[in-house]
Amino acid sequence: MTSYVAKVNELLESKGQQKYEVAELYGEMNQLKALVDICHLYGVAVLLDVVYNHAGGSFGDESIYFFDRQATTDGNRNSLYFTDKGHAGGLVFDFAKPEVRDFLIQNAKFFLNEYRVDGFRYDRVEVIDHDGAPYGWSFCQDLTTTLLANNPSAMDLAEYWNVNPYIVKRLPEGAGFDTTLTDGFRIAIRNVIANASVPDERPLDMTVLARNLWPDGFYEHWHFVQGPENHDMVYKGRELRISNLGDPSNARSWFARSRARVATGLSLTAPGIPMLFMGQEFLEDKQWSDDFVNDHNLLLYWAGLEQGDRDMIDHLRFTRELIHLRNSRPGLKGQGFRIVHTHDQNRILIFHRWVEGEGHDVLVVVHLGNAHRFGYRIGFPGGGNWREVFNSDVYDHWVNPQVAGNGGQVWADTQPLHEFNFSASLVLPANSLLVFAR
Repeated sequence: MTSYVAKVNELLESKGQQKYEVAELYGEMNQLKALVDICHLYGVAVLLDVVYNHAGGSFGDESIYFFDRQATTDGNRNSLYFTDKGHAGGLVFDFAKPEVRDFLIQNAKFFLNEYRVDGFRYDRVEVIDHDGAPYGWSFCQDLTTTLLANNPSAMDLAEYWNVNPYIVKRLPEGAGFDTTLTDGFRIAIRNVIANASVPDERPLDMTVLARNLWPDGFYEHWHFVQGPENHDMVYKGRELRISNLGDPSNARSWFARSRARVATGLSLTAPGIPMLFMGQEFLEDKQWSDDFVNDHNLLLYWAGLEQGDRDMIDHLRFTRELIHLRNSRPGLKGQGFRIVHTHDQNRILIFHRWVEGEGHDVLVVVHLGNAHRFGYRIGFPGGGNWREVFNSDVYDHWVNPQVAGNGGQVWADTQPLHEFNFSASLVLPANSLLVFAR
């Protein structure tokens, strides 16, 4: 405990804040509150992952299932809190009962008000909707409406499978959540990266990938969350991490590194709220497990960063600077979006982003060919000089002494192309992502 308090106080002191005494951090409640406050000091928002679809069951004799201590001789339906429908080893809450609905809503308000969290990620909301029918949907509406009134700035992120756009629509037709997880982009980008790893020149489904950058049924770019990895998919024994997917024979090869940059880069420049899974930012190639006793070999490889692993450090720099670019370029966070060009055989995807009514045009060019491509002409939304504000090829052995690209800028002339009045001839580095802006 003492060593942890010392680290906490070091973080506080660097921000000019008062230090903690050891006694002030006894108990999980106080530790969690301290964690949230320190994250806020460093500009990090905290969302809690809450499970309001089920509880009890195998979670132990002290779990909520046993709060009322009702006899189960006539089945689980006898519980004051639950139905007899099971999910993930427990029972689904009885959303028909006002006291159950209020218990869960007050729980969320408690974390917002007492712990000052910034919102929630709600586990498997479709279980609430389907297994809690016909009352689950109205519970979701009561939950989101109450929390919006309590803290309008808090975020409500719903996990709902299959993806349902009505989960983010406002009342009365929608459930009122702010945003939701989607899987179309994840499936499409993983398919493209996996096929790119096969040692041939097969066409890639760039057209399908383009179609999934903005999922059907959503009308605001912040209504959906997407990324190439998540905790369910890359758990031990399931799907590969993105760097392993890029080169199953060697997760640190140039092929793996460059394709991982494309996958992460695309999620940080595409519409939607980008999601990075832990370690993705520094090229972690292992699956993960929450059994850290038996699977300690699957812990994040922090030592690589600390000991100067060049590939990890370069990838972390790539991710950090692309996030900075996203934050500094309004077009990358704007509502405007259009697919400019896809070519499956050439392995190319190009899209245009902007702020409606203002401009701030940005053009993103993705190329997953295994060799540089020269003289590839693409349309631009305006004529004249365009800066090459980001080139993923720079980050391979930073600064890449053999970097390919456009020397930091291109000139768009009056040759129409791709439904634009202007176009420019580009150099496309192998396995790269380029960003052009004014």
